[in-house]
Formats: sequence, structure tokens, C-alpha cells
Amino acid sequence: MQHLRRFMYPWHGNRVRSGFMLLLLIAAWQNTHAQGPVLHAYSARFILPQGVNPLKPMLADLQQWLQDAEVTLEREDDVVHISMEADLPPAALRDRLAQFGAVLASFSKDGVASDQPPPADRRLPWLIGVDDPAELDPGQVAALKNAWVDTHPAEYQQLLHAVDQ
Repeated sequence: MQHLRRFMYPWHGNRVRSGFMLLLLIAAWQNTHAQGPVLHAYSARFILPQGVNPLKPMLADLQQWLQDAEVTLEREDDVVHISMEADLPPAALRDRLAQFGAVLASFSKDGVASDQPPPADRRLPWLIGVDDPAELDPGQVAALKNAWVDTHPAEYQQLLHAVDQ
């Protein structure tokens, strides 16, 4: 009778169970080893003063600063995309971009926008009265800048000379 049971139910027995357990262990091992480190996707939109084009040195500096990250630049929209494991605080990126005259307008991590606009003292003068510069499109920023330049020509010249140095 037992011989007949083995013939009718071949999965019955120690060999089949141990083989099945081995398959489960292999599947579990592959599943845990297939998961790599968690990469975060950061996007930072910045604003450059008119006449300033530091994109190549700025991108090179970001790549050197964030050596373990993949850094790309969308020139048309002035957006930097960064993919990396580590946490990147907006303040650190804002300070890094400021070295090149760029102002951080918006920042997001994994598709979630940061609720904190840059402090007013770190904004371009024509954006100081704006609650959230990230909500402005480039045309609105240009209009604000032109209006500010018309009313503050001497301050604008000082700003241009400060950027040149």
C-alpha cells in the first residue's frame, strides 16, 4: 500500500519536501539579494541672473561634490536632477548653487516638493516679495526682474559686478 501511495503521490516523502524547501530558500535568497540600496531622486529648479551662464562649471562642481550620485542637468528648464542614496538637505544644495550666482527656486525629493521656499535674504531681489518663487513660470520671473531693474538700476549694476567677481 505504501508503495502504491508513493507512485500515486510522488510529492509525498522526504526527498520532495527537502527539494521544495531548497527551492524556497533559493527564491528567498534571490529576492533579498535583488534589492539594492534605495536611491533617492532629487530635483532642484534654480534661477540664474541674466547674463550669467555658469552651467558647465556648476555641473562639474556638483558631480565632484556628490561623487556617488548621478547628476544631470536640464538646460531648458534650469533643473538639476540628482540620484543618490544619501540624504541631500535643500540648504546644502542652495549654498552650493549660490557659489555660481544661482538661486534655488524649488526642491523635491522622490517627487515630493519641499514646502520651504528659500529664505527671503537668499533670494534674488526681485523675488523678495514673492511667497513661493517655485510657483512662478519663467515669464513671470522675467517680468518681475525687468520691473525691479527699471526701479533699481544702481542696485542692479552692483549685483552684476558682485556676480562677475
